[in-house]
Amino acid sequence: MRNWIGWGGLLLAGVVYAEPGDVMVNRYTVVAPVPTADQRDPLETIVRITFPPFVNDLGGAVDYLLARSGYRLADAMASGESQLILLRRPLPASQRTLGPMSLRRALETLGGEAFWLVEDPVHRLVAFEVTDGYRSLMKAVPAVPAAASQSSMGGVTVIPLAEPDEPPIGMDYAAVQSVDDRAALATPPASYGPTGRGDSLGSIAQILVPDPSYSINQRMLAVFERNPHAFGKSDGVPNMNLLRAGETLTAPDGAALARLDREAARQEVARQYQAWQKAIGKGAIQ
Repeated sequence: MRNWIGWGGLLLAGVVYAEPGDVMVNRYTVVAPVPTADQRDPLETIVRITFPPFVNDLGGAVDYLLARSGYRLADAMASGESQLILLRRPLPASQRTLGPMSLRRALETLGGEAFWLVEDPVHRLVAFEVTDGYRSLMKAVPAVPAAASQSSMGGVTVIPLAEPDEPPIGMDYAAVQSVDDRAALATPPASYGPTGRGDSLGSIAQILVPDPSYSINQRMLAVFERNPHAFGKSDGVPNMNLLRAGETLTAPDGAALARLDREAARQEVARQYQAWQKAIGKGAIQ
């Protein structure tokens, strides 16, 4: 009799009770048929991310974070001067790895205490707006370094990242001190150069191709394919991770951008990064 009671207790312990409307997905799991928090609000998706080396500025980091989220960054030119200033700042080393945290909190972290994250859930856009406490600083225009410090690696002149307190050298756009000059900001320059300290393919791509409907990978790949002469070689092939100093890059045309598939561009950027890493290990940088 005692054995029967024991078996009965085990059988009862294995029973799964479901509330009305619940769905049993397997023998021991019952779930409520409702969307999860991140399904209701994609910005609540938990992310843990380490930005790859080609992401050197905050604009590129925001684009990289938003990939596959369904959201995109609002046009920096239309969103105002404050967002343009933020997006062109170098990505801090302390923020190269983020999470685990919600996508919303990660974006707020990149904006820092000086910027509000502005959300448009109707059009699924995000933007950044300077907070009231820092608005008075918008009148100050930081100086652009006059000289570019460069180094060499394997015969290729490599452009180092900007120092934390130095803005990237923005050439045509850096000369625009106020977005009230809409004509200058609305039309991207036909070329960028010569390249120097603080430049990266990601930041240059955002200047030559400011259209946010294209991903950062599409923009970088289009600029790279238009200007293979401006890059060093890994294993004898031009590589987008080897931007040379002193080069002038020409903006790609609309047809070149239109033919680049978003996912294919992401895969090609990843492939070139891996090829670059392998070439460094073999000393095959030219």
